[in-house]
Amino acid sequence: MSIEVKFKEKLSKVLFLTLKKDRIKKIFHKDVSEELYIPIRSVFLANDEKLIESGEIPVSYFIEGMFYVLGADPGFKYNESYKALLDGNDDDVKYIKGRIFSLIDRKKYEEAYILLKGLFALENSQDILEKMILILNTLRTMDQDYEQELESVLDKAAKLDNFPMPYIYKALIEYEKKDYEGAFYSINTYFEKGGEKTKEALELLDSIKLGRDYKNGVELIDEEPKEALKLLLPLLKVLENDASLLYYIGIAYRNINIYEKAIYYQTEALRIDNNMIQSVNELGINYAALRNYPDAIKYLRRAFEMTKSIEICTNLIMCYIKNNEIENAKLHIAIAEKIDKNDEVLVQLKKLLNK
Repeated sequence: MSIEVKFKEKLSKVLFLTLKKDRIKKIFHKDVSEELYIPIRSVFLANDEKLIESGEIPVSYFIEGMFYVLGADPGFKYNESYKALLDGNDDDVKYIKGRIFSLIDRKKYEEAYILLKGLFALENSQDILEKMILILNTLRTMDQDYEQELESVLDKAAKLDNFPMPYIYKALIEYEKKDYEGAFYSINTYFEKGGEKTKEALELLDSIKLGRDYKNGVELIDEEPKEALKLLLPLLKVLENDASLLYYIGIAYRNINIYEKAIYYQTEALRIDNNMIQSVNELGINYAALRNYPDAIKYLRRAFEMTKSIEICTNLIMCYIKNNEIENAKLHIAIAEKIDKNDEVLVQLKKLLNK
């Protein structure tokens, strides 16, 4: 459920009392052209028996009700009338800010955010946006649906001049989504706009740089393996126990035909993660490239037992043939046929053995 829909549903628990023009004049000291439906949250009625008996509703309940509706449904039909009643009354604003602070203090972040959003509809200031961002960042750790709401608020905040705050939160969200280029742009914009170089901000920058180099390095492995190594090797200073990084470095070395180093990095990857089947397969491929077929067979057999991959099986068959183990080659051809008898490499291997 979207946050927008969720908030609108909350209005089902809001009561609307019809107040005539003279009653509105008496309460809010403002003239209106017609009677209005003024909201009051049912929770107040449920928790106040004296209120129910007397029928005397405190003005503060109406004030909070209007701010609540403004925040829960920006398109509500009476919102402009509510803004007119609330506008220019500093006491109303001071009261609702106190309520928001109280809700935050009691960790009722969703209720606090709705009132903040209502306050922003009346007073769209940078200070309110800051508080909205902080609360939404907390809420999204509890409910991922709030991320879209946060992104929407950040987009509004980013339109303000000399306001760096939204960009560090943009950078954080983009980093978490592995959009490292976007995150790098946002964190740099944060600093360019005067964002404070706190320990946390600088650590985020370092993490973004690391993630960007990692991603770019992996993308270059096949086409430009030497360039990939320039990006990936320095990452070992920080990620020395990252089995995936070691695996990718191993592939890059294989792609430039330095098989001994490829074997070293794949072995290190397996030392960290003994179940990393990709590295097991890579070891088989690299040993085969060095014409060390016994070791190639050892690793390829293990990889095949774990995956039942036709590609690994055909590599294994080729190694058996190269190592003059014809019976094992025929045995695995029979196994491979059960997986995919029409595989092109398998068909060629069968022709090779039948010569």
